[in-house]
Amino acid sequence: MKKLVLFNLLFVALIGSTFTSCSKDETKNEDQVMEQTNAVIEHELDQATNFSDEAYNTGTIASDLTSDEMEIRHNCAIVTLDTSNSMKTITIDFGNSNCLGRDGRYRRGKIITTFEGRYRAINSTHTITFVDYFVNDNHLEGTRNVTNTGADQNGKTTFTVTDEGKVTLTDGLIFTYISQRIRTWTEGESTFNIWDDVYSISGSGSVANSKGNGFTATIQEPLTVALNCSNITKGIIRIMPLNNEFKERMINYGDGNCDDLASVTVNGVTKIIKLR
Repeated sequence: MKKLVLFNLLFVALIGSTFTSCSKDETKNEDQVMEQTNAVIEHELDQATNFSDEAYNTGTIASDLTSDEMEIRHNCAIVTLDTSNSMKTITIDFGNSNCLGRDGRYRRGKIITTFEGRYRAINSTHTITFVDYFVNDNHLEGTRNVTNTGADQNGKTTFTVTDEGKVTLTDGLIFTYISQRIRTWTEGESTFNIWDDVYSISGSGSVANSKGNGFTATIQEPLTVALNCSNITKGIIRIMPLNNEFKERMINYGDGNCDDLASVTVNGVTKIIKLR
């Protein structure tokens, strides 16, 4: 069954949308924007979820850790876990200055997660928000809700994820987004190390930028997101513009290797692009 792609990848398509309608120089510039946006959106929203997961594990499984030890685990972020009220809060504070993470990205600001009941219980939901949060100086805003829907037929934990918000790039271009997706935990669930986690992603979404362009997309092959890699490592999506100004395109992220390459096909012509 074909599945619609999450909004994250619509950003990639949207800013790469002049692949055939611009000059070569303009296309090169659009590809550079594509790279930046994909890095911020696809990687960062999943990273925010995984940072929250690791923060919870650190605070509950290893409650005797010092603040310094927790800070090291979170790439110079200070983690606070408050379970004193029925509405519990995890705060991950990267500070006011850029902090270089293990994935090569600079972050500042806060990720705040709230939840009731047991964090990992089936049907539990936690809500993630961003406060003055920047990644490589791109500003992320919005809300993510993650609900644990239990194991699938293969015994893998699945989550439904909804997102709504906006991203402001360093050049001032603004993207608004809304999405619904399914996130399947395919590797790394048995450890408390987020960097061995791998997820399979499907879902639906829409996006529009401040220039008035918008897209939807369909996954042709499932998307693989490995947390120790800066880009999507596998999967194919079909991009459908919402107007006639741009062309339909296919984006292929490869066969699972962690690299910065993808291919874009428009009107039967394929071009290799760099994602970083």
